[in-house]
Amino acid sequence: MAGLAVSGVVAAQQGRPAQKAPLPREVTAWVAEQRADCVSSGSGRFVASPNFYDTADFNGDGKPDYVVTRAGMQCGNDATWSLEGPQIPGYTFFVSTPRGYVDAGFDVAAEGIRYVKYQGRDVAVMVYAGPGMGAAKTFYVGWNGQRIDRLAEIDRRGKITPIRTVAVPLRPVAPPAPPAPPAGAGAAASRLLPLPKGYYVARTSCEDAARGSSVSVYGYLSDTDFSDGTSACKVLSATRTGQGVSTLKKSCPDPMGARATDRTVSSVTLRATGPTGLSDGYFNYRYCPVNQIPPARRFYRGN
Repeated sequence: MAGLAVSGVVAAQQGRPAQKAPLPREVTAWVAEQRADCVSSGSGRFVASPNFYDTADFNGDGKPDYVVTRAGMQCGNDATWSLEGPQIPGYTFFVSTPRGYVDAGFDVAAEGIRYVKYQGRDVAVMVYAGPGMGAAKTFYVGWNGQRIDRLAEIDRRGKITPIRTVAVPLRPVAPPAPPAPPAGAGAAASRLLPLPKGYYVARTSCEDAARGSSVSVYGYLSDTDFSDGTSACKVLSATRTGQGVSTLKKSCPDPMGARATDRTVSSVTLRATGPTGLSDGYFNYRYCPVNQIPPARRFYRGN
């Protein structure tokens, strides 16, 4: 994407630290997750160009922080693999701390990204829409003292309106994902994917989900379906189509239909991206124990 491709030049012009040393292990672990997702999809060879990441100093500690995106990666002949939504790449922030780099609590699909100074620190200028926001808006995204968050909104005339955010501390070290519990111990394994049945969360961590994060996207993996619990879709068939890959054929209400009974049939491809992760082609989800899902968001009532 053009915004990311030129951002390294912008960073150099504004005196941000140039990245010459090897990437931090937390960032390389993120790359490994993307590679595994590509391999499991069977779409072809995984390639990561230098444009998959950018650096800035969001928290002002003099060390490079990282913004990573699939927009600088390719997975064989799958033209949509690098996108978090239709034609929209996702961005994830890693920030340096005294104990290593951490996922800084801000993952978003955006129409573009560039970097400027705001209140003396590096910030990302991002255009995106979120739950309840309606049309896409432009934000300064940066360090709020404890994590990455929206700091201000910029309207079409360039007016900057600060946003008061809650500075929830980050965990000092990002823990590895817990191993998937075997069938019959803890969460049972799903017959649809080689993953534990239960709740999965995208765009946030399990800890943020437990706090009721408004940006969380929830899904539930059962033996026959993966759903967000809000649609009126019905599963017509669920077929394993590869190693760690299943295809769901669903009948859903037709939004363009003239009658309320009009329905349309579509297919959704689900892929296991690791021992506790999956992708539905739009979001990457991670498994979260049910006790970390707010009671109000526990929509699944099956067996």
